[in-house]
Amino acid sequence: MPEEREVIIIGAGISGLLCANMLHEHGKNPLLLEKSRGVGGRMATRRIENGRCDHGAQFLTARDLRFQMYVDRWQEEGVCENWYAAEGSELGAQGYVRYRGVQGMTDMPKQLAKDLDVRLQSQVSRVEFKSGKWLIFIEGEHVYTCDSLFVTAPLPQSLNLLERGGSELSPTLQNELGGIRYSKAFTLMVTLEGPNEKEIPEGFRPKGGVISWIGDNQRKGISPELPILTVHATASYSKQTWNDKEEEKVKPLLEALKPHISSKISHWQCHRWAFAFPVNPWHEVYFKDPDRSLYLAGDAFGGPRVEGAALSGIQAATDFLCS
Repeated sequence: MPEEREVIIIGAGISGLLCANMLHEHGKNPLLLEKSRGVGGRMATRRIENGRCDHGAQFLTARDLRFQMYVDRWQEEGVCENWYAAEGSELGAQGYVRYRGVQGMTDMPKQLAKDLDVRLQSQVSRVEFKSGKWLIFIEGEHVYTCDSLFVTAPLPQSLNLLERGGSELSPTLQNELGGIRYSKAFTLMVTLEGPNEKEIPEGFRPKGGVISWIGDNQRKGISPELPILTVHATASYSKQTWNDKEEEKVKPLLEALKPHISSKISHWQCHRWAFAFPVNPWHEVYFKDPDRSLYLAGDAFGGPRVEGAALSGIQAATDFLCS
């Protein structure tokens, strides 16, 4: 028999977590289904030996008071702190402070998930709307049913789940939402044999070339014992080499990295982000199908910043609570 819930949220990234958190604080008991082994989505921190590496989002900013309230709370809880300010601004200026997780960017999502019902490694295969209820099918034959459904996965995946269950939107909406595109990106996590004596400043973005960002996780403070660098490839280079063999596409990145390091590379790991950020977000901060109590939220609606995805989840939950 299907497990019955009032509200189910697919995706435990920052959008789904904040949506669930707001519902939980207002007396609801939402269930979050997440296909990965951990929460946070692209707010991702990986353990490598005795070190840590932020290999997705490197920081977050807060320009909206609704999101600033959560950032302030995370600072009080000891999981978030000021990192640096944008060039030409003062630390503390609204919208300019870059915040980081004290031990990594997953700190904030993990804090949000502490009091929530999250089912990890739950790969949703399709969703169906039948007789006024949503049916959510999990690989492995488990089935959930709910009255209201929030889907916060990357939009192409969300639309695919609806299509596979025969519950797609109208052809016009399906076409419009299907026109939202994402950039691909891949990230290198580079471990050095010793400390890097060539200082890499916070927020370093090399001009030109194949690298869009270099972050020193030891200097950042999340990997004090092991020097690990985060190297983001540019969107254009990622797209160009997406299907190439890993060793082949990594060589130009390692070559471009050499001028910025003083120590030899001991090893590297590569991670691919198929939905790194939306190129052309939807014109509204979330989408609602009131006839079926369906909400779509995430960075495809709120925009590519962490805060954009967060506000999308917050606003979708607000609408639900007020309706």
